[in-house]
Amino acid sequence: MFLFTISCFYFGCGLYFEKVHIHSEALVNPRAGTDRPEETATTGNKKSYGLDFGMGLIHFLIFFAWAIAITDHSRYSWGVSPFLVFLTAIFLYDLVWLVVSARLDSVEEIKLWAWVCAFFWFIGAVVFFGVRAWKNDVVAEEACYFVFYFYLCGDVIELFSGKPFFLKWILKALPSHVAGSLN
Repeated sequence: MFLFTISCFYFGCGLYFEKVHIHSEALVNPRAGTDRPEETATTGNKKSYGLDFGMGLIHFLIFFAWAIAITDHSRYSWGVSPFLVFLTAIFLYDLVWLVVSARLDSVEEIKLWAWVCAFFWFIGAVVFFGVRAWKNDVVAEEACYFVFYFYLCGDVIELFSGKPFFLKWILKALPSHVAGSLN
C-alpha cells in the first residue's frame, strides 16, 4: 500500500509541475526558462511555484511520517491505526492545498484531484466503520484498503495513459445538464 501510494503521488507530482509550471510557461512565454523571473511574472498567469513546491514538500514529509508508522501496530480510538491516520492525512491533504491555492490559476489542476481523493477517503471510512461494526479493527482496516487500491489503480491508468479515468466516471454519474457544464 505504501509503495503503491507514494509512487502514484510522486509521478502525479511530476506531471503536475510539468503541466502547470514548465509546459504552460513555454506556451505562454517564449522566454520561459530564462534567469529573469520578472519576465515570466508578466504573463498574467497567477501561479506560485514556491507555494506548490512547499505544499508538495509538506505532503512528502507526511509520507515520511507514514513510513515510520508502518511497523506501529497500536490502535487509537475507534480502532484506527497510525498507518490509517497517515493515509487519511495524505488523501485529505489536497483539500488543504486546494484552499491555500484558491486565488491561483493552478487551482483548476488541483480541484478535481482534491475532491476525488476526499471522495475515496470518505468511501474508505464508510467501509472501515461498516466492516468494523460486524468484524474487528484489523479486518475493517484491510477492507478499506481495497477502496484505496481501486483509487490508485485508476490513478495509474490516468498517469500513464494521459486519458481521464475518474472524470469519465464522474461525468457519467452526474445528471446530463450538470455534466455538460463541466465538460
